[in-house]
Amino acid sequence: MASRDIPEDVAREVRQRCGFGCVICGLPLYEYEHLEGFATVHRHLADEMTLLCNLHHAERTKRLLTLDAVRAANDNPHNRRNGVSTPYDLHYTGSACRVRLGSMTFAADVGAAGAALIPVTIDENAPIWFAFEDGHYLLNAKLFDVNDQVILRITNNQLVYSVLPWDITFVGRTLILREAKRRILLEISFQLPNEIVIDRAVFRYKGVTVVVSSGLLGIVNTRNAFANFTISAGSIPSRVSLIAVGDPPDSMQWLLNVPVRQGQRRAISRQESLAFVRAQAKQIRETLAHVERDATAAEIIAASRTLSE
Repeated sequence: MASRDIPEDVAREVRQRCGFGCVICGLPLYEYEHLEGFATVHRHLADEMTLLCNLHHAERTKRLLTLDAVRAANDNPHNRRNGVSTPYDLHYTGSACRVRLGSMTFAADVGAAGAALIPVTIDENAPIWFAFEDGHYLLNAKLFDVNDQVILRITNNQLVYSVLPWDITFVGRTLILREAKRRILLEISFQLPNEIVIDRAVFRYKGVTVVVSSGLLGIVNTRNAFANFTISAGSIPSRVSLIAVGDPPDSMQWLLNVPVRQGQRRAISRQESLAFVRAQAKQIRETLAHVERDATAAEIIAASRTLSE
């Protein structure tokens, strides 16, 4: 008898065809549905399967949703028609927030109205940040692909992603975007009520590439790398970028600025990024071991200069 475990290549084909969400409503939280029922066919074929959210899956199971209606939606999936997923509300709340990027931790307490904790910026763009509004921190994000097309956006806890990436999975609390097999653009875990954990990421914007991998954050264009420190910002008075890469706007405060000259801005291959990260991982752990807690800007700059020389 065939296993109920769906082979990954089959599951990926179904996700890609369905636009990474329920074919009826587009919700990015979904289940795999065998159109004819697995108990009948005893097999996993991509063209005999679709994606349904838990509501529509339950309706189909209870025969409150017809097979013809599911087939019609499968032929013209919601997210493929619209180019993006249906918005999904993340339940972030509270008067404190915490961001973990690799081996680094950024934390903040109550902020002023309009304040924001921004771990990293590239020029004016913040890949991910917490904004303080109405007494609570709300999660925001804006990720670009190599062509500067937005592929994921979170606006005050509301998640929407593009159907452009090669693959997207949202299992449990972890969202993973891939641009190809074994090529992860983002691996983020939503740790409610007020924390996010990013183990792997590639942040791109205007020819600048910032990589989170092997426990470090690396700015590939300038050959700077950071790891093993914690910054607790306390109460935030305004929008504060802790590591500002490139040219931050005048309206933004920052702790550390890493300039990127125009000649350093270019498309950077995955192979170059990985080679840089691997070369720096062991060295940076040793160099930054003394700034594991409450790092100051001076210590970070000194360590960064040591690594880039």
